[in-house]
Amino acid sequence: MKSLPVIVLLSFVALAAGAGLGERQIAAIREAIWRSEGGARATYAYGIKSVPYRDTAQARRMCENSIRNNYARWQAGGRTNDFIPFMAARYCPLDQNNWTRNVEWFLRNEEKPR
Repeated sequence: MKSLPVIVLLSFVALAAGAGLGERQIAAIREAIWRSEGGARATYAYGIKSVPYRDTAQARRMCENSIRNNYARWQAGGRTNDFIPFMAARYCPLDQNNWTRNVEWFLRNEEKPR
């Protein structure tokens, strides 16, 4: 069962339905991914392993693009579940449940984006 903060948080993500996510929402999800993947101590920035990147800034842009693209797929698919678990199935397919739990926790306990 989901707690009320998660439901409120995920509905915040869905506010932009039809228009895509706003930059603030993308930044919040991006930072939650950054933190859940280990932040500056991570071996792979933003958990990106499948595509080479030059630096953390490029990995950040790749993460943001993944968020935008998955949000568009989620909308096109009829939004039958919450967005974060939907994205987890593509972003971290081998450990979806743990990834979802961690990202949602960091979204609930959000710090200001870098």
